[in-house]
Amino acid sequence: MRLITLGIVLISLTACTDKSTPTNTKAINHSATRITDGVFVIHGPLDLPNKNNKGFMNNPGFVITGKGVVVIDPGSSRGTGEMVLREIQKVSSQPVVAVFNSHEHGDHWLGNEAIKLAYPNVVIYGHENMKQAAESDGDNWIKIFKKATEGTMTPTKSVPPNKTVKQNEIIKVGEVSFRIHNYGQAHTNGDIMVEVVEKKVLFVGDIALYKRMPLLNDANIKGNIDTLNNALTLNIKYYVPGHGSTGGKEVIKPFRDYLVLMKKSVARLYEDNLLDYEMKTKMSPDFIAWRNWIGFSEEFGKHVSVMYLEVEKEAF
Repeated sequence: MRLITLGIVLISLTACTDKSTPTNTKAINHSATRITDGVFVIHGPLDLPNKNNKGFMNNPGFVITGKGVVVIDPGSSRGTGEMVLREIQKVSSQPVVAVFNSHEHGDHWLGNEAIKLAYPNVVIYGHENMKQAAESDGDNWIKIFKKATEGTMTPTKSVPPNKTVKQNEIIKVGEVSFRIHNYGQAHTNGDIMVEVVEKKVLFVGDIALYKRMPLLNDANIKGNIDTLNNALTLNIKYYVPGHGSTGGKEVIKPFRDYLVLMKKSVARLYEDNLLDYEMKTKMSPDFIAWRNWIGFSEEFGKHVSVMYLEVEKEAF
């Protein structure tokens, strides 16, 4: 049910076995940015999936280690995964040995197929809940993106994670440690943040976005706030949001502050016996700092409703 609702929202807002010669190589081309030694991110567009971006909209990352390459969130189609492989090949001849999927939404993990085709023995990690959701909903995600992109998305097959991870688990790849962070339901009930320990980099997935509003249909806002507060205590120099620019704490604090203000405002107006649809107009002037974020006008009222249900649940 969550997937169907999210898919309807997405659609309404949008009207390679041979790794040396990937399919549809000109379909999606974005360059990787070096964040720090051995860590790269391909920053995707901030808009929703459409005909022009062919469904590419997230921030795939990859880390070069002495034992191979590790990919984080290879994107929304085989085409985005192939783009990630092309960008890797520009800086390393090593194979991809592992993939991490941050959460269940298809724009972050459907690119797994390209990696698996090129490297059949690759280990794909995800939270247990994410793995289950991907196994059950993968084909539906493909249909959603195919429709949203008007058929321009590269033909794609669902390849869910094949190994699960838990809070504080450390996966060593060569000299690099990847620590898993999961503090309960946040953006979804199967989020992981991936810390590249020696590089002081944290891939936060959609637990934080920068200059773009997320869909919070599957979220727990209080849990999202708690997770971001935990992320801010870590020894991190570079935060990679699921969408938007990479940077220091300044790229995740604004969304954390947005959620904190959302929670505070809805709780206050709930005490005044207002319903969620009555709160939006009263709250809007306090959120001017986020008004220019992509998707604010479409998502603000929905965020109020999600927070209202959380506050109502706590009251009983």
